[in-house]
Amino acid sequence: MSPSPIFPADRANLKAFSPVLDVACADSRASYEKVKSGRAHPVVADAAGAPYRACAIDSLKSVVDGDCKSLFDDLLYCHGKYEYDYGKKCHSIRRSLLECAVKNKIGELGKSYAA
Repeated sequence: MSPSPIFPADRANLKAFSPVLDVACADSRASYEKVKSGRAHPVVADAAGAPYRACAIDSLKSVVDGDCKSLFDDLLYCHGKYEYDYGKKCHSIRRSLLECAVKNKIGELGKSYAA
């Protein structure tokens, strides 16, 4: 993964995980973006982002360590193999990963992250 103490993923992992994140943490992300768009004090925005960060980290761990691990690994491989055309070439794997995330109720699909 990544040496980052904030989010345990490197660039390749984030690229493969981003479609799942869009679905798994949609509500907490929308709440966070609403606060950020209001130009509140950074401390307020940071506190509002806590549920989104928790959802994102839990979702990533669920994907990487759970039933969707093989699809995630396949998508990482596909992104590496088709560096410049991964959108078209890896679409079916990405779709399967999203279906797996929904089926396994990853992120907000199975748990509430309200502040």
